[in-house]
Amino acid sequence: MGLTRESRSYLGRKLLFEPFYGWGWGMRDPSAPELTYLEALGPAPFSATVTGFFEFDGELRGGTALIDQPGHPYEGWHVVFSTRHQGIFDLRSDPGDFNLTIGPALMPGELPSATGPGAQAGFGFIRDEAERS
Repeated sequence: MGLTRESRSYLGRKLLFEPFYGWGWGMRDPSAPELTYLEALGPAPFSATVTGFFEFDGELRGGTALIDQPGHPYEGWHVVFSTRHQGIFDLRSDPGDFNLTIGPALMPGELPSATGPGAQAGFGFIRDEAERS
């Protein structure tokens, strides 16, 4: 369950992130106020430049990116993405659904995390920015 090795070719390239409701977006900090109904729908789509990838249990499972959509409320924040379902996915023809976390800081590690005040988690689609219509 992960990404194809060819997905690494996206390092330094832009991807389009399209958050969706799923089970609802939520704050990473359990002591933070809950999101409003509209905020729980997820943030507006955004573009982000891939800054790295990570493996888990020997499989390429996800990556990190920096949100660089001009004027987006989370411009300059980090996004961590990881596959959600069993199977092999790529970032062009069979992207799949992803777990997403966004936050002002990036905590590196075997499983990186987007953290900091206002950090949120939810689900989304990811596709090649060049495919944006």
